Amino acid sequence: MSGGAGTNASSSSNATVSENPLAASKTAPASAAASPAAATRAVAPTGAVVIVTPDAGEGAATSSSSGADPAPALTYGGKVKIPFGRPTATTTDRVVGSVPYPAVEPMPTDKLFVNGAIDAAALQQHLLLEGRLQIPDIMTIVTQARALFLAEPTLLFIDPPLTVCGDVHGQYWDLVKLFEIGGPVQKNTYLFLGDYVDRGNFSCEVVFLLYSLKILYPKTFYMIRGNHECRHLTEFFTFKQECLRKYNTQVYDAIMDSFDALPLGALVNGQFLCIHGGISPEIKTLDDIIRIDRFHEPPQTGAMCDLLWADPAEVFVNPDEVFAFNEVRGCSYVFTHQAACDFLERNKLLSLVRAHEAQDEGFKMYLPRDNTSFPTVITIFSAPNYLDSFNNKGAVLRYENNVLNIRQFNQVPHPYWLPNFMDVFTWSLPFVAEKVADLLIAFLRLCDDDNPDLPPEDDNDKELDELFGTHDPASIVKERAARKAALQNKIMGVSRFMTMFQTLRNEREAVNQIKAITPSASVPKGLLLEGPHALKRALGSFKAAQEADRINEKRPPLHIVTPTRHTTPTATTTSTAETPSTALPPNEAPQNTPNPNLSHNTTPTAESSLLPSANPSSTTTTPQGL
Repeated sequence: MSGGAGTNASSSSNATVSENPLAASKTAPASAAASPAAATRAVAPTGAVVIVTPDAGEGAATSSSSGADPAPALTYGGKVKIPFGRPTATTTDRVVGSVPYPAVEPMPTDKLFVNGAIDAAALQQHLLLEGRLQIPDIMTIVTQARALFLAEPTLLFIDPPLTVCGDVHGQYWDLVKLFEIGGPVQKNTYLFLGDYVDRGNFSCEVVFLLYSLKILYPKTFYMIRGNHECRHLTEFFTFKQECLRKYNTQVYDAIMDSFDALPLGALVNGQFLCIHGGISPEIKTLDDIIRIDRFHEPPQTGAMCDLLWADPAEVFVNPDEVFAFNEVRGCSYVFTHQAACDFLERNKLLSLVRAHEAQDEGFKMYLPRDNTSFPTVITIFSAPNYLDSFNNKGAVLRYENNVLNIRQFNQVPHPYWLPNFMDVFTWSLPFVAEKVADLLIAFLRLCDDDNPDLPPEDDNDKELDELFGTHDPASIVKERAARKAALQNKIMGVSRFMTMFQTLRNEREAVNQIKAITPSASVPKGLLLEGPHALKRALGSFKAAQEADRINEKRPPLHIVTPTRHTTPTATTTSTAETPSTALPPNEAPQNTPNPNLSHNTTPTAESSLLPSANPSSTTTTPQGL
């Protein structure tokens, strides 16, 4: 069930760019910070880390003030209809007029491909209407994008300016917002750090839009692999189910093959190593990354696994450890401050930029090295209100003119889908069960006799007489008391059953959020019986939601999936001019060589402490190591 009135997303008045960032004819400003009314930016000297935050009114209630004229209490299709004191809805207008109708038909090929090139603006709008694409067109997009990934080295070499983005996780509406915050795709270089799919309900839409932009701008739009870009996790979580729900197995297999071709990292300006997860004890130099054979399903151990799965240690400064087993992930390592410093010093780098972990503010900066004021590790997370439960901000990192800007943004409303693409019949079972419980408890109460006196002899007494062998009034009273106690226990059990389903019905939004962050897609045992307050406690804060979702951070058991190689289907529609005509097989991928023209001369600086964005008098220090 989709296309509804929207989820429990808060009203968003983010730092926005009103024009479509994908429309080439538009001249949208390069960043949301250009509008003083939309965002706040610190006036910091060159070489500083600047935090650009949403405006102060973001997330506030949008209802009119008490002095304004109140809106009609019951409005249907723009008309108030209250015959005989009861509202009636029209059969032609939507109850919530601000929600557009979903696209009914798949996007025509001639609308998607204009003069042989993808119309990204039209595609974005079609997907915003929850429209589908035709299978041959999907295969064309995926095949062309895979060919571009195959031609790229395992370690990309990118020059600034650029915008670095973290996890997206199927949050398509927030991805569109991200492009407004980061600037028009035509005028900006983008680097995405992986985890495009799973957990969110719009992973297909995210992949189609990102792949289309990669095809249109192959030299300025880059994507690397995350740990969710594999068959193992997409079968365990939601992406495969989404592909089968919206399309078919052919689409899923083609996208999985394209994930096998994604690069594993990027070196920005010769100073920032951008990866999804973290560093590895098996990776000493950047050449070790370049030599990795990436064209397959990620293994459980080794350098490739660590690039996708490793995390900074919770106790980041630990003189007794450099690498330790990652208990949270169930694979790979956690690395300490010393491990990060050693790797950066050995490779003459300034910092590691990574994604992979949800952050309350959308980013996190770790302790700098002794000889620099720049953080050793920066984590970027670009999925605001992750799982519709975390209430976190999203963020992107903008590197331009030797300055790092971190721009935050909030979630925008998106169409409502039931958890795990549940059908309406399954979703309605708690409502039906509650009514059945009402009938059952009413029936049991009718059978409950509160009169302790014995009635005249009846069939029940005759049965009891036969049972005990004599007409003993005391035995009959005792037996009837036992039956009454059993009946009362049944009533109490049914009452608890009814309370549980009332909680399911009244708090279905909270229940759906909790289901989304549990591995079994079910509510923990006993939580419903505690009532709605227990549900609110489970989702009361970012930390609570993060703790509830911690079990999903662990790598699933390997027996869930048997990795297989699939043949990429042949495209059946027109290809774009910028796409190589022939896709190289994995064993014939080009050699990965560093970029000899890469500039290593400029060194950005960072604030020694994160000051509020409204403070224009921040001080900077210059790293001495580079």
